[in-house]
Amino acid sequence: MPKDFSEIFELIRKKIQLPFCNHKKIDLPFDSIEVEGIGKISIPISLNEIERLKTRATQAPFGRGFETLVDREVRDVLQIDGSQLLLQENVLAETIKDLLGEMNIDVDAIGVEGKLYKLLVYEEHGHFVKHRDTEKEKGMFGTLLVQLPVEGGYEGGSLVVSHEGEEKEVVFNKESE
Repeated sequence: MPKDFSEIFELIRKKIQLPFCNHKKIDLPFDSIEVEGIGKISIPISLNEIERLKTRATQAPFGRGFETLVDREVRDVLQIDGSQLLLQENVLAETIKDLLGEMNIDVDAIGVEGKLYKLLVYEEHGHFVKHRDTEKEKGMFGTLLVQLPVEGGYEGGSLVVSHEGEEKEVVFNKESE
């Protein structure tokens, strides 16, 4: 018998054959994000605004057992906590509803809600070594990653997701879909 929502979702995912990882390019339903101490950041983000974001960011840690560590050889990325970020009202909820709806998952029926956890700023050579993502709060069953567009584009970068022996690479570059 499943113990929590994440186990129930995994059983449903297998039964209706949902992919463990899905990605697509979407038109963002917002044109800016508000950052505490900085103000409004327009999207696409300019190089100047990235520099402004970096003034509010801290080096992102990672967990190992019961410890929280900072080691740039393991994880080299800057972070801004979600409590310092503000999106236009209902944007996150509507985006999640639309994306899961495309997979025939009724967000309202199962009571799914999204939480803006953090904004990450990956610079050239930034990385996070292979790891198992941890549950951020009880009932967490997935992660929605949104790559914000950057003025002038970008090149390189990918995310490799593995689950139960399967692996999928999501490529992040201006030509990718």
